[in-house]
Amino acid sequence: MSRRGTQQSQGANLSQSQQSSSIRPSDSSTETPDFNTYGDFHKAVLSVFLAQSILDGRQVRLLFQNTCPAFGLTFPEETKDYFNAVACTFGTINARIKKYSLLIKRVCSGSRIESYYCLANKSTNSIHQTQEVFSRKELEYLNELVKAILKSGRGHLTDHEAGNVELSSRMTQSNSQEMRKKFVALQFIETDDNGKLVIAPRALAELEPELRRINDEAGEENVEKCSFCQGIIVNKQGVECGECSQRCHPVCLMRVLEPEQPAGSKSRINCSACMKPFPEDILKCCRKMGNKECKSIASEEQTEQERFERVDKVFSNRDTTTNTKRRSRAAGDRDTTVGME
Repeated sequence: MSRRGTQQSQGANLSQSQQSSSIRPSDSSTETPDFNTYGDFHKAVLSVFLAQSILDGRQVRLLFQNTCPAFGLTFPEETKDYFNAVACTFGTINARIKKYSLLIKRVCSGSRIESYYCLANKSTNSIHQTQEVFSRKELEYLNELVKAILKSGRGHLTDHEAGNVELSSRMTQSNSQEMRKKFVALQFIETDDNGKLVIAPRALAELEPELRRINDEAGEENVEKCSFCQGIIVNKQGVECGECSQRCHPVCLMRVLEPEQPAGSKSRINCSACMKPFPEDILKCCRKMGNKECKSIASEEQTEQERFERVDKVFSNRDTTTNTKRRSRAAGDRDTTVGME
């Protein structure tokens, strides 16, 4: 996982290219915009990825909902049409940015019903940098940390184990802890429900070739392919087929699974590897996971709405209090003036 000098310039060159051309709708353009033809809409989407590097599925949908109308495109409401639009858009962008050895890549979580889109470097096995910059020691620590998680066989490390990862030079526990916080903030590493450190989707997107190489050299089976999308699955995550033991991402299974099942009826979803049906208990578990995810999203939206309402109330009360004080001071000034007279 070498750090090459050309790596830092790729994102900068692309950013300069983006800045040299406006991403606002062109009034003089007579062409009808579409998802397959590179234009202002694609530049706007790409500029978001240059700034943020990774977006989850909900963020991408919100991006399309807000950006399509601004550039003369109709947002596709139907699920199938929406995913076709996303595929066409990113395919068109990737064709344009491949000369910079970059691509927008879709990766899926192995433990949650979630997919992500990440701006990744396809020419090297090292980590692509656009806005954030890692020091040499941070890069070394991140690479070794990902290796250690993969080789653990458990798919996670404790904070203590992560602090004991060997590097070429010594590092204090406080320094390693600060670095891990940075890796989590930039979504290369994340913590699971038990507080353990696991490989995050951004690292899967950036380091997939290297993860496969490490796994093959060790002769282990800690890196597998999703039976549906052929994407990467690490450390025995995902949903396992009871017949052939092949695994798939939960989000890939949910795409073909009806969210609501009539009472007394059974789902029949075949494994795309062996074509045998998934056991009903696995489908029920996956559907339950999906319903929990939907409730979580609704809760987050409700919490955000309540937060905005509280802020509005605070400012409203503050304005009322300020006006009351002003009226009181004005009344006091008038009384003082009368007394002086």
